[in-house]
Amino acid sequence: MFHAAELNALVNFFLMFSADKPIDWLLEYYQDTKYCSFGVDVQSCTRTKGLHRFRFRPSLFQHIGIYSSLKGKIQKLKDKDFGKNVKLFKSHQNPPVSSIASSLKNYEKHTLASCYAGQNFFWALQPKKDDTIVFKYDPPIALSRVYFKSGNPEHPGDKFFNTTVDIQPYVQPKETLPYTKDNDGFHTVANFAHDTGIAEASVDKAFGPISTIRLKIHSKSDAWVILNEILIEPLK
Repeated sequence: MFHAAELNALVNFFLMFSADKPIDWLLEYYQDTKYCSFGVDVQSCTRTKGLHRFRFRPSLFQHIGIYSSLKGKIQKLKDKDFGKNVKLFKSHQNPPVSSIASSLKNYEKHTLASCYAGQNFFWALQPKKDDTIVFKYDPPIALSRVYFKSGNPEHPGDKFFNTTVDIQPYVQPKETLPYTKDNDGFHTVANFAHDTGIAEASVDKAFGPISTIRLKIHSKSDAWVILNEILIEPLK
């Protein structure tokens, strides 16, 4: 934090050197220049800067974005105290699943299985066209509702776009239903909304027991993707 009276000098400092150094480096250099005498040792300089730095916990600010100003570098910075009181996922008691598979590459411990179990959110690298997430049920189950929510408060832009929720009945219904059906027997029941990042649908009883639920991505995205809530509600 800087006093309003210092902002002009700080902005001018950024304007002079922003083409040469990242802004976070310039913040450090600005304080070196302002508070440390020429030739002073590092420890003394650090102590002097500490008299002018105030830390608020939890942090009021968080680094946004993953692309560093250093060309080709991915930077996933996170203040360790930021967001401790923010809920990043919501858990549900989902029915047992036979298998979970995806062509998306998850980031570190943010796995699809942990998200389905309500233990974490799923976080994956940039999706490509025709990437899928597949939940299989054996025996098949009759469903009442499906609900998926993408993005979270720390990464609101990491949502699913142009992505459908498709279900595959164990036995294809004889009657014609008002849903798009592909050659593999999947019926599209929902699309992820661009504004909310949510896809939800009530499942028509005419489908009968469902053997597979699939999320299918229909175009590539430059953003990573997060699933922070999965609800698969069986028919009671």
